[in-house]
Amino acid sequence: LFLYLKTNKKYGKNLNSNHFNMDKYMEFWYNKNNKEIEKNKYLIMLDLSKEDLISLSKKDKVVSNYMERLNNVNEDPRFQSYMSAEEDDRKMLNTYKMKAEKAYDEGMNQGIKQTKKEICNFMIEKGYSKENISDILNINIDKIEKYIS
Repeated sequence: LFLYLKTNKKYGKNLNSNHFNMDKYMEFWYNKNNKEIEKNKYLIMLDLSKEDLISLSKKDKVVSNYMERLNNVNEDPRFQSYMSAEEDDRKMLNTYKMKAEKAYDEGMNQGIKQTKKEICNFMIEKGYSKENISDILNINIDKIEKYIS
């Protein structure tokens, strides 16, 4: 984003997105697990407050350089106009919505799978054939085998 603001050229259209469980990494920071902090400091620094970054930057030039660049971006009027507090809130809300939708979909899929498993077992107990169960529930016989084992 900073390069785009500075040059008005788009960079990295083929970038990949990586997802990290930041809660896990931040536990290292809060629990003062120095071994893990040292090993993961470049991920941890992305989620630290300004005060914590200052503390970490005293020990590491890369973190110090990151802080300096972060300050430069935050002071850039073009970035400030692009990323207002309202815009940041909107983006965060969209992120939370996407996570909630994904969790909902995963929960629904797990519930459907569990329900089909319970129905398969019930129907087997009642004497239905696997072929009939397959037709009724619209699932293949291999799945029925997994469900009833």
